Amino acid sequence: MTTTKADEPLVGDILVIDDEASIVEVFTAFLEEEGHRVTAALTGAEAMELIKANSYDVIFIDLVLPDMDDREGGLRLLEFGKQIDP
Repeated sequence: MTTTKADEPLVGDILVIDDEASIVEVFTAFLEEEGHRVTAALTGAEAMELIKANSYDVIFIDLVLPDMDDREGGLRLLEFGKQIDP
C-alpha cells in the first residue's frame, strides 16, 4: 500500500491540446511550475497519436480544433481518450 504525506503535492501526466501555441505555452509553464509532466499537441491528429501511445491523468482540450471536421472535434478526442484509457 502506498502512502503519501498530506503536504506532498500530487504530480500528474497532463496533455494540453490547443491550436494556439501561446495558450499551450501558458498552460505548460504553469503546470510544469507546479511539478507536473506536460505534453502538448497543437492539432487533433497529433493529440490522437499521443493519446494512443501514452496514458494521461488529465487532458485539457480546446473543443474547436481546425484540423477536426466540425465544432465538436475536441469532444470526440475526449471520447477517444476515454476508450483508450478509461
